[in-house]
Amino acid sequence: MNEEEKYICFGNALIEETNIFYQWSEGKIRITDKVLELIIDKSERKCGRNSLWESGSHSPGRDQEVDGVPVSSKSAKLNGDNFQISSYRLTKCKIIEDFVTEIKKRDESFTKYLVCLTEEINNKHIVRWGFIEKDKANIANTEWEFTYNKEGNSNGLQSLDGKFKIVFSMSNQLWVSFTLSDFDIICTYEYELKNTNA
Repeated sequence: MNEEEKYICFGNALIEETNIFYQWSEGKIRITDKVLELIIDKSERKCGRNSLWESGSHSPGRDQEVDGVPVSSKSAKLNGDNFQISSYRLTKCKIIEDFVTEIKKRDESFTKYLVCLTEEINNKHIVRWGFIEKDKANIANTEWEFTYNKEGNSNGLQSLDGKFKIVFSMSNQLWVSFTLSDFDIICTYEYELKNTNA
């Protein structure tokens, strides 16, 4: 297969596997990170490739591969044109320099994010699968500031441009913000929710 045929195959397989999941769950469960890793793995296998996915692995960064490209697989919910993905837990980091060093080190393990983006409109679930280039989440030259709760205690860090935030109460969880313009869509799936009151 040429490059275009590879991604047509992968996109069609993602739609098939997403449909299987939604038919089973009747749209009552959103595709979470572990479910999407399984869907990606099965889709890669349908295209005759191995995603090198290890179920149960909690290694930071790379989750699996798509056509030999290491990806970090993420799920997110669309809010208008914006969405956030959860990234690393940076539990051992204490100062800003430690956070930046650890994020850069973990980022070396993958090339792209592969995101399952969901949106709910009336009785319909819209699922978009797509890539985000890792350089759209580049923390180089990022300026940071502390955030504070109502009591005046520091509860996290955020970049001055609002792109990144680290939440101390969530084991120093890193969150990254994106817009639809950052997102290269592979395919779109729609599911009509059943009317349980009928």
